[in-house]
Amino acid sequence: MATDTEIGSLEYGAEHLHVPLIVVLGHQGCGAVTAAVQGGPPEGHIAALIDLIKPAVDKTRGMAGDPVANAVRMNVEMVVKQLRSSTPILSELVVHGKLKIVGAVYWIDTGAVTWLPEIN
Repeated sequence: MATDTEIGSLEYGAEHLHVPLIVVLGHQGCGAVTAAVQGGPPEGHIAALIDLIKPAVDKTRGMAGDPVANAVRMNVEMVVKQLRSSTPILSELVVHGKLKIVGAVYWIDTGAVTWLPEIN
């Protein structure tokens, strides 16, 4: 999930700089997602990051396939939904067609990008 600080930065870009597109990009083998999937007590400030990822890990627990890849994709989907519904600024810009928010996963080993289907 995105924090208020991150959303505020995106709001500024979208509202004041007229940025027309936000891409939420996850990546293969993400270390933070891997740590969240593995569990256990994280060291230092990474705990704050892992806490944001845990909902995606929980939603994908028990799914077929690679747990880290599943959680990366789910985290991207959840952040896209969060940003699209973020009031008052981002959601209004999306509704009025001034901003598009999409998700994708970058595959480090191949350089490919998998664009996720439109999420409502």
